[in-house]
Amino acid sequence: MAVKNIKEILSNKIIVLWIIALLLTLASFMEFSSAESLDREVSRLETLIHKRQSILESFAYKTLELPSDEFVNFSDFPEDMVIYRYFNDTVQSWINQLPLANDEIEFFPFGYRINHLSSRVVTNTPLAYLRLVEQYVNLGSAWYVVTVYVKDNQTVIAALLIQTDYPTENSILSNKINPNFSLAKKLSIVPVTYDESYIVHGKDGGVLFSVLKMLPSKTGEVGIILRWFAILFVIIALFCTLQKDRKIGNFFAIVVGLVVVRFVALYQAKELQGQLEIFSPNLYADFGLFGSLGDLLINNILIALLIVSLFMVRKRLTHFIFKAKPIVKTMLALVFLMIPLAIVPYIHFSLHSLILNSNIVLEPFRIDEITLYSFLVYVSYSMLFIALLFSLHLLNLFLPKSRRYPLLERKSIMIFITLISLYTLLTVSVFGFTKEFNKNRVLTTKMSVERDLNMELQLMSYEKFIQKDPMVAMLVTMSDDIDVINKNLNVVHTRLSEAYFWNILQRYDMRLIPCLDNTILITDISVEAPPQHCNTYYETEISRYGMQLGENSNFFLYE
Repeated sequence: MAVKNIKEILSNKIIVLWIIALLLTLASFMEFSSAESLDREVSRLETLIHKRQSILESFAYKTLELPSDEFVNFSDFPEDMVIYRYFNDTVQSWINQLPLANDEIEFFPFGYRINHLSSRVVTNTPLAYLRLVEQYVNLGSAWYVVTVYVKDNQTVIAALLIQTDYPTENSILSNKINPNFSLAKKLSIVPVTYDESYIVHGKDGGVLFSVLKMLPSKTGEVGIILRWFAILFVIIALFCTLQKDRKIGNFFAIVVGLVVVRFVALYQAKELQGQLEIFSPNLYADFGLFGSLGDLLINNILIALLIVSLFMVRKRLTHFIFKAKPIVKTMLALVFLMIPLAIVPYIHFSLHSLILNSNIVLEPFRIDEITLYSFLVYVSYSMLFIALLFSLHLLNLFLPKSRRYPLLERKSIMIFITLISLYTLLTVSVFGFTKEFNKNRVLTTKMSVERDLNMELQLMSYEKFIQKDPMVAMLVTMSDDIDVINKNLNVVHTRLSEAYFWNILQRYDMRLIPCLDNTILITDISVEAPPQHCNTYYETEISRYGMQLGENSNFFLYE
């Protein structure tokens, strides 16, 4: 009996859709990520570190037992570990290397500073400050858990890599946590200086570092996604109900349901303002109904779905209108006439607002700047234009059969598509031109206010002297050796700064970047972007945003 009831429920897709929507809604309010789960993740990380510390410790003890004339060499030594072996204060051998230029363990009492691999400072001896207990320290361009082992006149420094910490000017290497820990991407490792963090202890009980959540969730990303899917299933269930029985009463029920869905969707959009750009006012914002691009798309979809649902009950409306009294028929005709009269200005003013108050490109000729947001806008307005066609077709319900115009035939549809295509092209072009004109006017005003004409004249007057400077010409062409070139460029930098740009440097921050054939730059340190050649990057930037100071000048104003 129970099996039969289940089959009956499954055969009714409307009930199934409502059940799925209900289950998704309930599941969205469940806690999918708790403090206990983070505790387990930190505990797992601590256990992994203890295991790798034990492995490293075993190699350290093996090293202490080696003869004094034998070099350290273990074939199965892990790549994320380092061992240095010293006798007295002299390094005897090692496996792998720390990113340090100076591996001395002698203490310099007049101070030192930790630098990266390029440092050649004699006082840069961080290994001299290590203690005989496990500790989490920064050594050059990485963080390690380091333990020091001593036996007679022999010292072994054993280091376990935790995470890399390359300088920001590095253009190729990216920072990452030791992959052997398999730490979740939402977590980060920091020194023990933060509140609300989870402390990780070493194998011997010492405090090593803290673990933080990089992006703490406010309401739960999984829950928000489930609610959006619940909204989708509710809409599908509403239309399936109307499709099954196209009564006018069901139409009003779907109107109420879509209005409720709209308010729920807008509430969810507010929850995502700081997480998704589509709901952020940084992408698009206006007053009233148009708080973000997401709000605009929700409104467009709601209007289109309401008209589609009205179009689905047109046969029942035909019978009702045929039997209605003349005054009722006249009032209904006015209501149906108001629908396209309301949709047309809504399309026009919302499109006007979108173009002028957003960074979204809609012009077809700027195809390289079209994004996913542009595509979503195209789709939403296509739905509005279809809704407009349906609303115009519904006006035929109030006309005699002899005077009805077949708007859904091929010829009528082609004419309608042509008209809306011309309108869209004209509107986007005119409003896009207005937006660019206003933008250029603002930039021109800003440049006229911010430009320092006196400095520009100074730069132009220095050009011929720099070009004829014999020291500069000699230094940039005298060698093909990369080290010599770098030294010469430093001298050129000093020469230009002191001889030509001294007065300008008193008022402005100036940075001289020499571009050689093998010079690469990083343009975005927040993502793993491929390196770009220095000359190619600046030539592109100048061609796009540079304005030549004079007719024959080599200086450009960059905005």
